[in-house]
Amino acid sequence: MVATTTEQLTALASTTVIVHPLVLLSVTDHHARSVSRGSHKRVVGVLLGQDNGKTVNVANSFGIPFEEDEKDSKTWFLDHNYIEGMYDMFKKVNARERMIGWYHTGPKLRASDQEINELFKRYMARPVMVIVDVRPQTVGIPTDAYFAVEEIKDDGTETRKTFLHVPSAIEAEEAEEIGVEHLLRDIKDSTTTTLATRVSEQLASLQGLQSRLRDIQKYLMDVAAGSMPVNHQIVYYLQDALNLLPNLSDPATTQSFVASTNDQMLVVYLSSLLRSVIALHGLVDNKSTIGRAELEEAKEKEKEKKGAEKDKKEKETNWIQFVSASRSPYHEPSNPQFSTFPIAKKITMSGARGCFNCGGFGHQAANCPKAGTPTCYNCGAEGHVSRDCSMEAKPKSCYKCGQEGHISRDCPDTSTAGGFSGGSNAECYRCGKVGHIARACPEPAAAGNSYGGGGFGGSQKTCYTCGGVGHLSRDCVQGAKCYNCNGVGHISRDCTQPQKRACYTCGQEGHLSRDCPGVGAAAA
Repeated sequence: MVATTTEQLTALASTTVIVHPLVLLSVTDHHARSVSRGSHKRVVGVLLGQDNGKTVNVANSFGIPFEEDEKDSKTWFLDHNYIEGMYDMFKKVNARERMIGWYHTGPKLRASDQEINELFKRYMARPVMVIVDVRPQTVGIPTDAYFAVEEIKDDGTETRKTFLHVPSAIEAEEAEEIGVEHLLRDIKDSTTTTLATRVSEQLASLQGLQSRLRDIQKYLMDVAAGSMPVNHQIVYYLQDALNLLPNLSDPATTQSFVASTNDQMLVVYLSSLLRSVIALHGLVDNKSTIGRAELEEAKEKEKEKKGAEKDKKEKETNWIQFVSASRSPYHEPSNPQFSTFPIAKKITMSGARGCFNCGGFGHQAANCPKAGTPTCYNCGAEGHVSRDCSMEAKPKSCYKCGQEGHISRDCPDTSTAGGFSGGSNAECYRCGKVGHIARACPEPAAAGNSYGGGGFGGSQKTCYTCGGVGHLSRDCVQGAKCYNCNGVGHISRDCTQPQKRACYTCGQEGHLSRDCPGVGAAAA
């Protein structure tokens, strides 16, 4: 490092470092990718651009691998080969961009900065160091630029190495401004309005102005106290800034300020009135919308209710028609669970007449609209019945003896025992022979059957208690059988088990058919 005189320090202090927005974005991205949230580590990179003597233009940058010990600042690592390789690639893209310095994310100076700056002197004669604050806490430019200098003491003592702070600014070319604007547009908060954004920007500007005014005040107080030398250039700048202030003691100026303020307040007042009117209009509109919605909902519910009642009536009508078409209303079903007897009972009790042809109500079989073509049992022709037949009636035959001229009740043949014993063509269901029926069968009954061949065909009797053939349950040697628990030796009314009664009408347990609530509901 070359010793620097006072004139050289003054010339170096007037150098301006211009940082482009692309560099700030690159440094921020480098820090976000390399450092975890909440960590105080810093990142280091190389600055590319042009050094014109009075102006240092920082146009590009790239990050480099860097590690340091947080406890010992003198222990650090920087990859030289990576710097040389990256710089060679950047030269192929833009030969005008040269290495002009380095950066780190501080956010303040570190003890190892002098050693790192000496390392970068291998690649450039006057490296500039830029500290970029990626998490600024105050309003202002987030960059600080420094040059390393060696001060020579006037008393001849040992020189001291230090950093000289130089002014820095953020500037961009027109094409770069357009790109940055499009890039920042995507990361803005979409929930904030344009007015809120403008107010926030103006507030930030006023805070920055206040910070600069405090710095000016502190500088002037230090100069007045003699702790700092007078810099006439700074005094000239301050005088130029103060000359721009208006003369508030002039009545015309004061009047114009008051008029401008009143105009602005009038706009604010009218805006408040307009906002209140819009809010009231929105309230009334919202109430009207809610009222219409409630009315529509009530109409929809009423419509659904009427539709449900209509569907219920249609289902009842269809069910009655189904019951009428599928079975006789006077017949109680064998399965109580799917019983339709209450409906049939209601129809029967109301006096409705049923058709034996189609099962419908309101007409008889003679007037049934679904009646087919009748067939005459006398002549066999279609279109009329036997009582309307024009042909001579056939002589009646006896079902007992098979002779014509009389019917079975007037049959003179009494050779077969019992009434309706059958004629010569009758077949016995007991022995399978022709000439008699089962109740007049001369064959002996099965053993144990005391009823033999008498009564309604003389078929074999089945016991419901033991399942045997030849006797009834009342004559069973096993005793009585309970229909509740299926036990032998007692009947259901004497059973000790809980009664499992089931209704023959609805099929539910707990009541009998005479107490069924479904019968009363159907009759109502």
